[in-house]
Amino acid sequence: MPGITLAGMTFDAHTLLFASLATLCGYQSILFAILTKTFAISEGLLPEDPRMNRFFGIVNLERGLIISSIALLVGVGLLAMAINHWRLTGFGHLDYAQTMRLVVPGATLTALGFQTILSSFFCKHFGNAPAMTEGGHKTFDAYADDYDVALAHGISVSGENKDYFAQRRIEWLRDCLNRIPAPITALMDFGCGTGSSSRLFFDILGVENFVGMDQSPKIFRGREEGIRFERAQFLLFDEYQPCGQFDLVFCNGVFHHIPPLERAAAIDYVLRSLRPGGYCSRSGRTILGIQALAM
Repeated sequence: MPGITLAGMTFDAHTLLFASLATLCGYQSILFAILTKTFAISEGLLPEDPRMNRFFGIVNLERGLIISSIALLVGVGLLAMAINHWRLTGFGHLDYAQTMRLVVPGATLTALGFQTILSSFFCKHFGNAPAMTEGGHKTFDAYADDYDVALAHGISVSGENKDYFAQRRIEWLRDCLNRIPAPITALMDFGCGTGSSSRLFFDILGVENFVGMDQSPKIFRGREEGIRFERAQFLLFDEYQPCGQFDLVFCNGVFHHIPPLERAAAIDYVLRSLRPGGYCSRSGRTILGIQALAM
């Protein structure tokens, strides 16, 4: 990368440094646009964008990691060459006009590669929530056979299993409900999945009646695997007509799957299921809380 002169202007190592800065700032701007839009779509703040779907159909996690790893390795290699030049001089003074031609692109590629690796995982995390569209149960049906395996893989970094998180979540809910004078005897689990946590509501909250609701017939195995027991029911959404019978509706990690235009109907479903003055506990990617709903 020798210096060049155009129209009487010499472009050398310092120009390379400015170009590196411009590249990093431009790439940061592109990443910011992609990440913020991905997050906004996954949280329902923006509708789905076909251009983003096409983009992620081409630039997936694996390709992102391959490209970023190559950039990272090339960058580290250039930095290693600069260090070797320093070694050859006996770790003395360097010709900065020469060594910066290795250091600047090396540092730039290393930074770009590292940023891309982290951004690839971020986009993978926030772009993997299937939507509960009409017929969307087919998407969840595809996960039915290995649902627990996929869930265990997703939370493996924590060192805990799904039962630990389910128990702690319901214990937290119990602590919140202790401040509420009215007893919670009838509970709906809105989006209960396989129903494996249903018994915890009896053991920890002391509810008397429980109904688990979900959309996917195949992933919803509560009726078929011995989870069903006295005072507990498992129903598909279209099998239950809300009639104001529940003291509490529990909803964990569901609403980010529901398209924004369908969320009003889902909230109405919850409201009509609650008795006057009932409560809704909703937790998800951005919200964790319990709210009194005056009817």
